[in-house]
Amino acid sequence: MSTLAEVAASGALATEEGIERAAGAMLAHPQAECSVAHFFAPGVYIRQVTMKAGTFAIGHRQKTEHVNVMLSGAVALVTEDGVKELRAPLVYVGQPGRKVGYILEDTVWLNVYATTERDIETLEATFLEKSATSQEAERIMKKPPSERAR
Repeated sequence: MSTLAEVAASGALATEEGIERAAGAMLAHPQAECSVAHFFAPGVYIRQVTMKAGTFAIGHRQKTEHVNVMLSGAVALVTEDGVKELRAPLVYVGQPGRKVGYILEDTVWLNVYATTERDIETLEATFLEKSATSQEAERIMKKPPSERAR
């Protein structure tokens, strides 16, 4: 299948198992740098991810409802209704689950959570479920670029 629309229509990304299979297959390819920054205000935690155009991105599973803010860019996002193009500026309430998409334009995306916690590890454990494949990708990205081949 050659396009994201065809893959989405096939149902290959409709289940957690399908998403994990896709993520596992993608580990054989160079991993994209997607920087993450953390911001805090009283009662608010914001997780910001920056993604480059041309990246196929699979997010961590969100455990809770949360606010999504796309500050800039465009994404072809896989939804239960097929592929939907999202363009900044955009704000919406996201439901628990994972986002899968192709980054059409350099994108800055925020997830906003209500919490007083400020420890990043605790926050990630509270709001995100990182699959084994996601953890492997993070391990690969911690290596120097010359050592990233699996």
